[in-house]
Amino acid sequence: MAGWLAAATLLAPAVQAQPTAFPLPESSSASPAPAGQSAVLAPANAMDPGQTMRYRLGPGDRLRMSVFKVEGYAADVEVLSDGTINLPRLGSVPVWGLTITEARDRITQGYDRYLRRPLVYLDLIAPRPVRVSLVGEVQRPGFYSLAQGSSTASLQSAGVPGAGTVMTSAGWPTLVDAMQRAGGITATADLSNVVLVRPSAIPGGPPTEYRFDFLSVIMQGGRSVNPLLVDGDMIRVARATTAQSNEVLIRTSSSNFAPDTIAVTVVGEVMNPGIKQLRSNSPLVAAVMA
Repeated sequence: MAGWLAAATLLAPAVQAQPTAFPLPESSSASPAPAGQSAVLAPANAMDPGQTMRYRLGPGDRLRMSVFKVEGYAADVEVLSDGTINLPRLGSVPVWGLTITEARDRITQGYDRYLRRPLVYLDLIAPRPVRVSLVGEVQRPGFYSLAQGSSTASLQSAGVPGAGTVMTSAGWPTLVDAMQRAGGITATADLSNVVLVRPSAIPGGPPTEYRFDFLSVIMQGGRSVNPLLVDGDMIRVARATTAQSNEVLIRTSSSNFAPDTIAVTVVGEVMNPGIKQLRSNSPLVAAVMA
């Protein structure tokens, strides 16, 4: 809180992230970037975490199945808590952990007993919420469910006039969406060391870690990705090991990684002393006026 309050006495423009390059996997290394360039450019063999795992079905997914030119077999189903779907003639079919293609092949094999060369169509019509965990230097660590089109309450409900919405995810949830959902980072967070831990696509396999340097994006206009999340991801925000400069505090408090509101205690010769909710990076006079 002391760091944010110190940053709240000055104003600085926010710098928009440009998610166009790849992050470094945990096991990779790279030489320091020249001045003015991103410190997160990865070797040629590095991959975007969004491309290392195909979507796998789980409880809550809604599917649409049909068999080409065969009446009475079409069905809209939901993956149940035990990982199965109930289909015409086949009954219960386990699909938990399968890709769309693998699930379609399994259904085709089942219908081979009743139909001659069945052509099965299987579509995902409504994905389940993405369940992720956030640990480290975020305002509210814990477990979160993120869905497409989800949003949090607006700042107006917190008594901050003219403020917008904390988080609105129009598409698939991203890493930054999850950090915003957790209330943003703390004043001691190290945005140059944000780690995404992704579970293995193979049951029992080791997870993969991807490291992101968002601080260089804010400070130097560098490049980084804002990866799409998958079910089971964990996001870890490290604590800064050294005192951060005023410039870093001001820039980060102006970014969308910071909490939209901060609690400031105002005492002394004011009309209404007490705890006041202010927008992040507000000047000192705003606390007095509140």
